[in-house]
Amino acid sequence: MSPYLSATRHACAISSVEATKEEAFTSDTNEDASSPSSTTSPAAEPAFKDMDVYKMYLRSMGLGNAIIFLLLGCLFAVSFKFPGKRKQSSACTVFPRANFFRYLDSMVVEYTSGTSRKHSTGYWIGLYAGLECIPLILLALWLRHVFYVIVPAVGISIHDSLLTTVLHAPFSHISAVDSGSIINGFNQDLMFIDSLLPFDLFNTIFELYVAVIQIILIAVASAQALAALPAVAGVLYMIQNFYLRTAKQLRILELEAKAVLHSLVADVAAGAGPSTLRAHGWQPHIRRSFMKGLDLSQEPIYLLFCVQRWLQLVLNFVVMGLVVLVAGVAVALRTKVSAGAVGVAFLNATTLGETLTLFVLAYTSLETSLGAIARTAIFSATTPSEVDDSEKGTWSSSWWPADGSVQLNNLWARYQHQQPESCSSCPNAAWSLRGITIDIPPGQKVSICGRTGSGKSTLILALLRMVELPTGTVHIGGRDHAQLSLAALRRGFLVVSQDALNESATATLREQIDPEGQFTDEQVLAVVEDCGLQSLVEANGGLHARVARGQQLSNGEAQFVSLARVLLYGSAMDGGILLLDEATSSLDDEAQRKMETLIEDKFRDKTIISVCHRLSWALRSDRIIVLEKGEVIHDGSPRDIARESALFAGMSLSDSE
Repeated sequence: MSPYLSATRHACAISSVEATKEEAFTSDTNEDASSPSSTTSPAAEPAFKDMDVYKMYLRSMGLGNAIIFLLLGCLFAVSFKFPGKRKQSSACTVFPRANFFRYLDSMVVEYTSGTSRKHSTGYWIGLYAGLECIPLILLALWLRHVFYVIVPAVGISIHDSLLTTVLHAPFSHISAVDSGSIINGFNQDLMFIDSLLPFDLFNTIFELYVAVIQIILIAVASAQALAALPAVAGVLYMIQNFYLRTAKQLRILELEAKAVLHSLVADVAAGAGPSTLRAHGWQPHIRRSFMKGLDLSQEPIYLLFCVQRWLQLVLNFVVMGLVVLVAGVAVALRTKVSAGAVGVAFLNATTLGETLTLFVLAYTSLETSLGAIARTAIFSATTPSEVDDSEKGTWSSSWWPADGSVQLNNLWARYQHQQPESCSSCPNAAWSLRGITIDIPPGQKVSICGRTGSGKSTLILALLRMVELPTGTVHIGGRDHAQLSLAALRRGFLVVSQDALNESATATLREQIDPEGQFTDEQVLAVVEDCGLQSLVEANGGLHARVARGQQLSNGEAQFVSLARVLLYGSAMDGGILLLDEATSSLDDEAQRKMETLIEDKFRDKTIISVCHRLSWALRSDRIIVLEKGEVIHDGSPRDIARESALFAGMSLSDSE
């Protein structure tokens, strides 16, 4: 089994825990039974060529920045080697050191011999000190360009690429991807791109320039020493090729193994978080899951460290073999070669061998770190984008039908991307909605009810074109919603869901209510007062105070903040449609009644489509539609449904409990 497949197996082993407890504390964002699983296997991910990865890195860096980077590196390497040959190690740990003793030696000879009496001692000291300061200045400029120009440019470009991919991905696809994998891409991969990758690139280019200069110097001094270069280069190429086949996969394995830890953290933080775990006594189970995930995530790090030490050892053996070869030749030709020539050969062989060794170490480290770029490229290439062939342009109220009528005709919906030729060619289990036909007149208040997995949330997603609709049509105000651009369609709906709050820690209360800044403070304060959030504003120091769920905001207050946003934007629309997806699920009875009254009072002129479990809200609707397995089984007034539907009666009983 390859290391990459082993990484997949280990990641799956971490994420699969005991079924009963895992299902209890892991929240499912989609209630429908036909929704996809939360993990996908990366086994089918395409392998990118090295050149493709380098091109992506170069594009994110910018051609101009790359040229300046290479030019500064060349100038630094030349100035670094110019005053004389010096033994150096990695560019990150070695800076130019002044060979003052050699310069002072030559200066003393010239000074005492009288050949340079026309220049003072200070002149010579200043000259040679200046030669040593030039590399330092160029190094400072080079490093500044790398970390103040290239690193931000690459980081912003890769982050924007990841964010654009996620935001444009269809809901049916993104909901099938483990959230920890997405978080890991924004966290771990970007950390490598911002921190380790620049150092590896810096070292590789520096060692490459030094190797080229070293070869030129050896060719000028002793061209015969270059005879060993092809053999040494061939051996080093085979070593790095053999090493990279393992090291690249271990780096990818290391990055992927941490995704499960992110998933566990997200699961624990979801909902009530640690308090729920303590209430159910799940701490030991969660602790074991974390420790297991942590142990497995450290395995590729240890293995990568081992193969890096192996590479260092083998490269040292190569240099040793080169020196032994030179020594053997010197002994065999001791009568034909002078001692001075043997000494020069030894010096050139060891210097060239060490220079090439350092270059191979830097290059292999760069290739390994580029795995983070490759992962982002694979994610962008394998993630589909929402297709929007309809009208383009900026949204305006003229795009949106004002009457708020909704007609669904023979609507079939599902989460899979494969599109069969007909509904009959796909198994019933694959469809979340099957043959839904509903006609909702303007201004009607409709409650969508049903057990978990019946298709309630999928119906809301179908209106927003967030699931595939291979068969059937949806008309809003008599207009086919497939003819509207996605931006126009989704901006036209007013939506309050279970979790509709901006979770950014830097978001202010005003930004939560008016994220686009279209309204005045007076208008925002008016909806704040309507929702009873004045005390929240006063307690946090005004509208511009930062608020976050679980800190300044309780779950109930967060729902009212979401409602305030809908009230604000709904006030600027004539008619329209309000979608409620379990909007009152996190509220107590008193807060629920307050929100229901507020919705009835403020949205009288709008069509309301609500997904709910609570009987009190359903009974206040004009109409109740009951779904089961994606089909409409009851449709009528609350009185008729309460009398005829066993499902509704069972839901009422469970709700009252």
